[in-house]
Amino acid sequence: MFDKIAAYYDKVTAEGQTLGVYDCFDYADALDNSDRKDEAVRWFKEFLKISENEEGMEFMREIAQDRIKEKASF
Repeated sequence: MFDKIAAYYDKVTAEGQTLGVYDCFDYADALDNSDRKDEAVRWFKEFLKISENEEGMEFMREIAQDRIKEKASF
C-alpha cells in the first residue's frame, strides 16, 4: 500500500505539482514505510518548512522531527 502511495506522489512531483502540507507529510510517511529513508527525510524536512506557521500541526511536526532524528542515527 505504501509503495502505491509513494508512486502516486512520485508522479505528482515529477509533473512539477507543489504538495500541500498534508500531502507532503503523507508522501514522506509513504517513502519512510517503503524503505526509501533518504527521500523520506527530505520530504519530512519540507513538511517542517511549509508547516511552520500552520496551526494544529504540532503533533505531526513532532512525528516528522522524530523520524528525521531516527534516520540520522543510522
